[in-house]
Amino acid sequence: MKHSIFILSVFLVLYSFTTYGIGNKQIDQTTIIKQQQELEKYLGPNYTGKDFNSLKSTSKVQHLLLESSAQNVFQLDSIVRRNYNHQENNPETEKDIYTYNEKGQEIKATTYIWIDSLSSYKANAIAEIEYNSLGNGLTKYVKYWDAVSSAWITYAKQETTFNDHGIETNLSSYMWISQTQSWYGMARYEYVLDSEDNMSEFNLYQWNMEKQDWSISVKDKFIDIIENQSKKRITTRWDATTNIIDTISFHEYSYDTKGNELLHFENTKDTLSGKWISTTKTENSYDNKGNMTSSTFNIWDNDSSQWISTQNTELQYNDQNLVKVRIYYSKPNDEEDLKPVNKWEYSYDSNKNILSYLIYDWIKDSTWFFMSKTECAYNAANEQISEINYDYIDEYNDVIPLYKHEKTYDLDYSFSDLVLPLE
Repeated sequence: MKHSIFILSVFLVLYSFTTYGIGNKQIDQTTIIKQQQELEKYLGPNYTGKDFNSLKSTSKVQHLLLESSAQNVFQLDSIVRRNYNHQENNPETEKDIYTYNEKGQEIKATTYIWIDSLSSYKANAIAEIEYNSLGNGLTKYVKYWDAVSSAWITYAKQETTFNDHGIETNLSSYMWISQTQSWYGMARYEYVLDSEDNMSEFNLYQWNMEKQDWSISVKDKFIDIIENQSKKRITTRWDATTNIIDTISFHEYSYDTKGNELLHFENTKDTLSGKWISTTKTENSYDNKGNMTSSTFNIWDNDSSQWISTQNTELQYNDQNLVKVRIYYSKPNDEEDLKPVNKWEYSYDSNKNILSYLIYDWIKDSTWFFMSKTECAYNAANEQISEINYDYIDEYNDVIPLYKHEKTYDLDYSFSDLVLPLE
């Protein structure tokens, strides 16, 4: 479970997780004709379609399970973060303490800051999580310590609901308005899932001040057409402001026999002709083990009537099929070819945990210059117990520690009764 209690991510769109499986269901000729008519309906008569033998929506929302797994015998107890202040030669230290119920569900996370004058930690933020009686939803409240009133002040909450498979279907975020003593809605996202938990629609709501409730503002519908080893994705949008449904995007994908994405075209609609025109193209290549070795992003140049590569990522793997080197290239301007920008080098232990990764910057027409290093350590259960980052600082002309995170774990939930003093 990812722990973060500093800021509620009220604008986080969770439908960015996409898989690209190819369906094998055979569809009769009547359905094929209907699909073709649907494509023409949204893309216009200028689109010429092909025969379709499969139809499947493949966009999925992120899983967030309410119940802890029985296999997860270790629960995160605390995280200590030290951010080094080199000018004062003194690290700024924070500590998070996590509390769980009898089911192993997180119910509280408290952030403490180290006070030098007190030689102790002082709590300054709390996130409390409540689970509903049906087991399909939770509410997270975020509080801060107000020194003036010497009390905890609730300033934000986030409500989440899930389907029977633990997949998120609704996310609503609110801020507490002290002047009106009421909740103000920040954003609400609704995910409509099909029988296979693929997202078929996405609805965005805005807060209606007059009604003091949510009002729908945007409805997106995703239509995926699968043809052998290719896919077409159409997105239509209804906007409450205009009350008009329009096709806002059209993407085309092709895959190899293993289901790896080879090509991705993003198309835009020409306002004069009404035709869909490919404007960007992503090309991917793989080794014989199915590992991606290169991904190139191209844009269409109307003047030269050709594709121009603007970005590229190259990947190298070790014997465990883990990335050991990643190099990013970019095109500085229209007159030059792709040039190296950054390089990452990774090392692992025998359990495939990352031990370290180094980051280099390319010095123009010269060589790689070391910029940053991160080192990680793990316990016997493969839980990360520390992460230390070092950065090159120009002022010191040296590599200096930037931050250190230390994590502790417990085999049971006895620490749920832990209470630390505020003063």
